[in-house]
Amino acid sequence: MCVNEPRKRRSLARRIRKTFTRPLSSFVSAVVPILYIFYMNLVWRTSKVEMFGVAGMVETRRRHGGIVQVLWHETVFFVAYAFRELSGSTLASKSDFGQLITNMLERCNFVVLRGGSSKKGRRTGILRELIDHMRTYRDVSYGITVDGSRGPCHVMKPGALAIARATGTPLYRVHVSCRPNLRAPTWDRTIIPLPFSRITILFEGPTFCPADVSNAEFERIRVDLETALETTRARAEAHSDGAHLDPELDNRRTGGLLLRPGEFLTPIRRSPAIAVL
Repeated sequence: MCVNEPRKRRSLARRIRKTFTRPLSSFVSAVVPILYIFYMNLVWRTSKVEMFGVAGMVETRRRHGGIVQVLWHETVFFVAYAFRELSGSTLASKSDFGQLITNMLERCNFVVLRGGSSKKGRRTGILRELIDHMRTYRDVSYGITVDGSRGPCHVMKPGALAIARATGTPLYRVHVSCRPNLRAPTWDRTIIPLPFSRITILFEGPTFCPADVSNAEFERIRVDLETALETTRARAEAHSDGAHLDPELDNRRTGGLLLRPGEFLTPIRRSPAIAVL
């Protein structure tokens, strides 16, 4: 009896923690997305927001029936709000934090696929599902943080390129820059925008990966795309610092909500698409 007593106490403690943490987790998952949206609305209303290359990206997606957008994980704070009009969607984990992200993205007009894992077998399964989905549906738009979810920072993993190779889908490089900003104390130093800032959203591409490339050629394309994404990041940041981008790139000044007031509270229902964050 004495031997089992500590085990019983630990089991009771776990049950007590679950009793209190589950309601708290549900409350946080419901409240944080609303606070995020109101904060980003404040940022958008008070900032100069310029989007470059978006028309070319949308036309490329239409012409090829889909697109894979690659970006660094440091821009993840922007994704839900900044791309809410581009029919984006996301892959979120089944954890409590994944539920919070799901609630946030769904309020910003994303469709969310629950899954994902750090385990290799699970990642392989999700990659296969994404490829099958891209082949099945038209105009699917994947947005993949290619150095996520745990880094190393600015080192591109091969998943996005593997999807493009298997489906013949073009890749577009995306970066969001903001001046001034805060940096979170995370492995990727996540960019957190501030009101009254200058925000640059830059789309560049396309890049293609032929289906019959050798492993060596595949790796060369991956390295070239990683380098090009760093160039996109540098160009977006330079513009936020006051430099001019190429004049042939389309741009538009955005301010305030692009959706009508209140629409962000109710996700727009549409055909499913998947993007990976």
